[in-house]
Amino acid sequence: MTNLISTHREAQGIRLPARRTADLAKPIAQAVERAEGEAIVNSARVHGAGYVTHLALGQLHILSREEHAITNDFPPDDLNGRLQAEARARTLVDTFVGVAAVIIGSMA
Repeated sequence: MTNLISTHREAQGIRLPARRTADLAKPIAQAVERAEGEAIVNSARVHGAGYVTHLALGQLHILSREEHAITNDFPPDDLNGRLQAEARARTLVDTFVGVAAVIIGSMA
């Protein structure tokens, strides 16, 4: 770390005593370590949110197909049954989407 500080100091034309440079090395190293730690944590959060989003989209795809299958499972003359099933299935799928959105939003 001292070499990095010395190199930067020389490049900027700053002349600090060697003792002052040594005094700066520890706080700078600690700041770099904190920044690296924060970067790792943020990276894990982004990865986790992406993974949960991926799973939610997969589930949404499956649920949407099931919604379609349920509504088409009624005979043509049972329009009332079909409309009720469609409304119920849509409500369930929309509720899932809302839950997934809340969970993914809370990961930020």
